[in-house]
Amino acid sequence: MFVKSYMTLPIDFKLSDDPVLLDSRYQFPVDKSVTLIQGAFPSFNYQDYIGKNKNYPSKAVEKQIEGLVAIQFIVEVDSSISAITILEGKDLGYGLPEEALRLIRNMPAWKPALDNNKKQVRSYVIVPVVFELKDK
Repeated sequence: MFVKSYMTLPIDFKLSDDPVLLDSRYQFPVDKSVTLIQGAFPSFNYQDYIGKNKNYPSKAVEKQIEGLVAIQFIVEVDSSISAITILEGKDLGYGLPEEALRLIRNMPAWKPALDNNKKQVRSYVIVPVVFELKDK
């Protein structure tokens, strides 16, 4: 005999120490008529840069605040970045969104995306900045 029932199934999510894949799922052209054959990519190790340059705000440490701030920006054809905005994580507070913006504004240049003619084109990129306390 079968009986309908409700069940709570816990699912744990753990952020990995593996390098972040900055692939085409997180990129799209500024000009919607363009097809990207290669997305923009950093000319540096993104994970190392974030790890070495991230300053965890003291108020966030004190309050044990963790989370992810997703940042979107445009990689221009001259390798600079522009139009930096927070897509997710504004509500974390305690200086975390501001620190994520500082990191992205100060990061090294990126290599621009290429269209199907192998011409450099402007593209949007979405990257994560993860704030995780190691000594919890």
